Amino acid sequence: MFPKDTLQCMLVRAKRKDS
Repeated sequence: MFPKDTLQCMLVRAKRKDS
């Protein structure tokens, strides 16, 4: 499992890419 930081980073990146 990835750390919360990494998970959040990935989520933010995906959201930014989607935006």
